[in-house]
Amino acid sequence: MSYSKDLRTRVIDYIENGGSILSAARIYKVGRSTIYRWLARVELKPIHRKTLIRELVNGQGHEVIFLPKYSPDLNDIEHDFGALKKKRMYEGKDKSIDDIIRDYCAS
Repeated sequence: MSYSKDLRTRVIDYIENGGSILSAARIYKVGRSTIYRWLARVELKPIHRKTLIRELVNGQGHEVIFLPKYSPDLNDIEHDFGALKKKRMYEGKDKSIDDIIRDYCAS
């Protein structure tokens, strides 16, 4: 089914101004999947992407927990990068980074 550009603009404006996708679907009588496709075409600000992601995941019965923007303590790989950087500093120059990583992963 095709919809007018005016309807698409009104639906996107409604959502960008804080309305939910579910309520937009009910008010404008448009399927949620259609609205998700429209939103995918629009360059969304990060706050709108978060809302879209949250609604998609919550709709499947899961919960989204966003990490703070810079949170190396909550990201395990950052600890590994730090340990590898330290190992590389103390290894001889003749040892390749590949060997250092291999040894680190083996331990």
